[in-house]
Amino acid sequence: MTQAVCIKCGAFKHGGFSPCGACGFEPDTETDAAYSLALTDHYFPMEILEEISASIQGGRPHPTLPPHREAGFREACRPYLRVQAKRRAQMAKARRADE
Repeated sequence: MTQAVCIKCGAFKHGGFSPCGACGFEPDTETDAAYSLALTDHYFPMEILEEISASIQGGRPHPTLPPHREAGFREACRPYLRVQAKRRAQMAKARRADE
């Protein structure tokens, strides 16, 4: 299971795109999704993720990526964001139908 660091609170969670169990944050922008994907054990060793987690929990923002790396992560997360947008639209439509 992929280990990830929440980009908002620094808690560890399973999967970069999953909601954070500690603060409830779920990435819904391209930037948030890109950094949520980047801050996983697929791209950083656990020792570095632990340092990043402690830093975010200490009140500092998540680290930034070089522009070319951020662009690559943004591109990689676009399919996820498209699926999420469709899911949210379907849920909103279902809620309206129930009213």
